[in-house]
Amino acid sequence: MNKKARFTLANNYALYYGRGKVNQLTQFDIAIVEPTAHSYSSLLKMKSFDTLTLAYLSVMEVSLWSEDLMRLGFGDMLHIDGKPYISQEFGNYWIDLRSSRWKRLLLDKVEYLLVDQRYDGIFLDTVGNVESDHFSDKMKTELVSAATSILRKIRKKFPSCLLIQNCGLEILFKKTAKYLDGICWENPPFHLPTSRDWISQVMDLLIKEKQKHNLKVFILVEEKNPCANYFDIVKKMAFDNQFLVYFASSFYNTDVLEAR
Repeated sequence: MNKKARFTLANNYALYYGRGKVNQLTQFDIAIVEPTAHSYSSLLKMKSFDTLTLAYLSVMEVSLWSEDLMRLGFGDMLHIDGKPYISQEFGNYWIDLRSSRWKRLLLDKVEYLLVDQRYDGIFLDTVGNVESDHFSDKMKTELVSAATSILRKIRKKFPSCLLIQNCGLEILFKKTAKYLDGICWENPPFHLPTSRDWISQVMDLLIKEKQKHNLKVFILVEEKNPCANYFDIVKKMAFDNQFLVYFASSFYNTDVLEAR
């Protein structure tokens, strides 16, 4: 059975950005991992248990200690009010997806992970940043177009690889769904009454694109408890719609938690 078929039949998944825990990861059908945290031998072990392995890739953020930052220039950064934008939450630089240099670097990284490291696919994180309210409508449109172009190029060059997009559920997903195998919704705000209308819109879109493109929908929840019945709400929603859900450890790097 090829990996696309195995992906379609997968019943569970784990997401873990820490080191080790290979034995725990082999208990899942799909494992999303930080590639710098795993050796080639640990990757082969996961694959020997028929666990589909996807490599984490940050599409639009670069940390201050990343080697990628050394390869980029001032013009490759995303500028707001004339200054490179740094996220307040993580202190990462946001990179301009319109940058030709960054596009080449991203495609080179994808090729290395898929061809040299033999990952089954890529988990495209931070790409949803293109929908940020920090941007003007014009910039947002251009960034969405650039992100879509990047995914289209990846799919064209690696037609058999697995691609999961994290977030970007308002605008980007409508453009990229046809290039994806899966879409991830990270920490959905089911506990916020003020988000009900938005949640309903996202759910309608997920269900529509899931059926249209035979996509896998992943719900990712970091291990915290925003309200007493939050986990129960998420599990019921996932079960009712045949979504996969994973309750991850704090910061996604402290442990591999068993399925709830």
